[in-house]
Amino acid sequence: MVARRMPSTRRPPRLLVVGSVAFDRLERDDRSERRLGGVVTYGGLTAARLGCTVEAWSALSDSLGAVVRQLLAPIALHLSPSAAPTRFVNRERAGHEREQRCPTQARTLVWDDRPFAADTAWDWVHLGPLHGADLAADLGARLRPRCRVLSVDLQGYARRIAADGAVVAEVVADIDRRLAGADWVKASDAEWAQVAAALGLDAAAARARFGWQGLLVTRGAAGGTAHLACGEIDWPAAPVESVALETGAGDVFVTALVAGVIAAGGDAAVEPEVFRGVLAEAARIAARHVAGDWLDLAALALPDPAAPGGAA
Repeated sequence: MVARRMPSTRRPPRLLVVGSVAFDRLERDDRSERRLGGVVTYGGLTAARLGCTVEAWSALSDSLGAVVRQLLAPIALHLSPSAAPTRFVNRERAGHEREQRCPTQARTLVWDDRPFAADTAWDWVHLGPLHGADLAADLGARLRPRCRVLSVDLQGYARRIAADGAVVAEVVADIDRRLAGADWVKASDAEWAQVAAALGLDAAAARARFGWQGLLVTRGAAGGTAHLACGEIDWPAAPVESVALETGAGDVFVTALVAGVIAAGGDAAVEPEVFRGVLAEAARIAARHVAGDWLDLAALALPDPAAPGGAA
């Protein structure tokens, strides 16, 4: 199926993706690969493919920024300086077992270090923190007046990086502050269970308290549930015959879904039946990513760090 792009009769939505560009090492069974990752890569490229004009704000050195700009040519990068990049290790085993480590982290993105004018505005801002210290706590509040739609991936707010680089499940202390003002929030079922316990709220109560248009709780191969003002809508995962890459599927899904919502009705709530179609399309796109049939994964490969000009 051909992915639907934004209607050509109006200006493409302008999106700012905020979060890490990750230099990933992916280990799956007996295979090891080095590839560019993170929300800027998977979410940004997905939105660009669906017709959005995509910008991204991340933290990198100038030398690594030059490498990333080549690999992410469809995305206009705004970079805050950082001595260290974010390096992430994903070990995926048979049975969907995953071990994750983050040996180095880029500096926290803070409003005062923004590499764009304070009055810049976008149609849509997506926050995709990789861990609890990735984004300053007030970044969502700073960006909210500068966009029509604000989406947030809870993943980074439900984990921290230990001193030895281990990724530890832990909800940030100021989770309430970080969720205020969002329109769409996405979390895995495990992440949402942690955050719900920290908030002392179930999904319906949290959506009502924060005023979200929707809370999207994903369950991998089991699909997920969208919690909306009109009630709950379950969706099944699209089938995948062969797994090429599970990393980044959540970023692909949430950006495909919000892009579809904007295409269907902008920042207003869409009708349930229309939303079901948007959900199904986002699930199909995420499945294509897992199968290796959505983004050009070979084009995201990183050079060997031991070779001349190695990226990281």
